Amino acid sequence: MSLPTDLRAVFLDVDGCLNPPDGESFSVGAQSARLSARQGAMLARIGRAVDASPVEHLVLNTGRKYADTRFIAEGLSSAKLRYLILEHGSVVYDLEQDHYPDLLDLAQHFELHEIARKYESTEHIARVMEWFATEGRHQLGERLGAPCETIEKRASLCFCVPEQLEAAQIHRELLKLVDEHPELRSELLECHESSEYLDVLGLVDKAEGIALLLAQLGLAPEQALVVGDGSNDRSAFELLPHGFCPANANPELEALCRARGGRVARRAYGEGVLELFEGLE
Repeated sequence: MSLPTDLRAVFLDVDGCLNPPDGESFSVGAQSARLSARQGAMLARIGRAVDASPVEHLVLNTGRKYADTRFIAEGLSSAKLRYLILEHGSVVYDLEQDHYPDLLDLAQHFELHEIARKYESTEHIARVMEWFATEGRHQLGERLGAPCETIEKRASLCFCVPEQLEAAQIHRELLKLVDEHPELRSELLECHESSEYLDVLGLVDKAEGIALLLAQLGLAPEQALVVGDGSNDRSAFELLPHGFCPANANPELEALCRARGGRVARRAYGEGVLELFEGLE
């Protein structure tokens, strides 16, 4: 992979990209937001490599909410980490200012009209979340024959997929219920499925969060690189001309990365990410 000569920002996924070599998962939700010794050591190494590199801006780009990302950001302890793109692009957190910027206002300020239209749909998800809390949870549980455990998030509805079900089943039955309520407007919803979670959000994705922060930082797409490992990173790899995957990446994303001239690391998880930053020093 030929890296851009003016590489200034890296947008880095969390799960699958920052884990220690054995892939030990970071905690989520009600679990303790605490790092194991292996996780802490891996994050510290990556943070040092970032700070030693010529990259000016590190941005974490994840489906996690802020409370489930903060302790990971603290483990990196990088002076170059200011922004967190959260909940698949629905939310951004500014660590320096300690607040959530209004992303619709930001898109309108930079005259990113198509992105502004998409962020308008994130306001709609609040109505869906309210409906689910008051009646949808019970109705969905009855249809699935299993309780619907969720993780509370700021701008998305996140389901924990029980062992006896698949995310696609929850997705399908949820949309059937939503379609019975025209005011909930299923056409304004997007879903991300994995083996463990189903995220329901507005019409935004990681690419929209990246585009907004590029405008905020005054950077062109050619000055940024995306690092990811899963299908929910696809839009980000399609947006930016430079991509990088650890060796454990989803085969479809790996193929997309290679097709666009990106690089797949020899090593997996955080060790793969170290290959990137140590190669930049």
